[in-house]
Amino acid sequence: MGSSSNNNTTLQDLAQLAGVSISTVSRALNDHPLISARTKQKIWALARDHDYPFRPYMPAAPVGAEGTIVIVTPFMRGRPLPLSHPFFLELLASIGEAARARDCDFTVSHTTPANYEDLVATTTTSRASGVIFLAGAQGDPVPGGHRSESMQRKRGYDEALKEAGIPADPKLVVPVDFELESADAAVSRLLRRHVHFDGIVASSDLIALGAIRALRRAGVSVPNEVSVMGYDDMLLARLSTPALSTIRQDTFEAGRQLVSRILDPSPDPSAERLPTDLIVRESCGA
Repeated sequence: MGSSSNNNTTLQDLAQLAGVSISTVSRALNDHPLISARTKQKIWALARDHDYPFRPYMPAAPVGAEGTIVIVTPFMRGRPLPLSHPFFLELLASIGEAARARDCDFTVSHTTPANYEDLVATTTTSRASGVIFLAGAQGDPVPGGHRSESMQRKRGYDEALKEAGIPADPKLVVPVDFELESADAAVSRLLRRHVHFDGIVASSDLIALGAIRALRRAGVSVPNEVSVMGYDDMLLARLSTPALSTIRQDTFEAGRQLVSRILDPSPDPSAERLPTDLIVRESCGA
């Protein structure tokens, strides 16, 4: 059927052409997850053929996916974590691969809920099959959610010191952003103040790499004078000089489980912790 080219096609016209209700047409045009992919494709094709005037916020084209997942980006000290952050990219890729394996699309949202009411609004007004909130860093957790990862890693550091019989020294706990430059500057300040330390436990690989850069610039040998341990096992950790010792997280399994939790909801919503592995490389004397 040719295009009408008069830009006067209405929802009712499309409903009659498709043999469905007006509400079904409206939901299909908005990519509602309750409308089947076949129905969406049929209605979108009719809409294009008849020059239906799409609203700006509607999807540009039907994707025919079995569902859609929204990923809410984490915040770091009140601002969004850059999309170029290496660990975020690896985690995003793992979620994308898991979603693709299930014929599911995903979109990235930059709107993070500031309180419980925002959280409810985000999860109940979205047309997506589900929403994945990536945990915030440096004390920016999702309202009502789990404690941020940086705080959990700090707790692990404290517990390890206690088990080893080493008293905690507040001067050796330095808050930094999850950025190479922030860690570089923090370690440089410690060195200028002549604070003594022979090891660094960083809460991310990027922080560890920033610390190594500062140490090398100051002529401090890693690992001969200072050992460095990261967390995440990003690709950069394997390629750095010296190769970075770290704690490995299985990001691909994390992505698979996140997608599965949305597409295969369980009556038991209890949290699940993935195992981690100690990876010993050159930065701590291996």
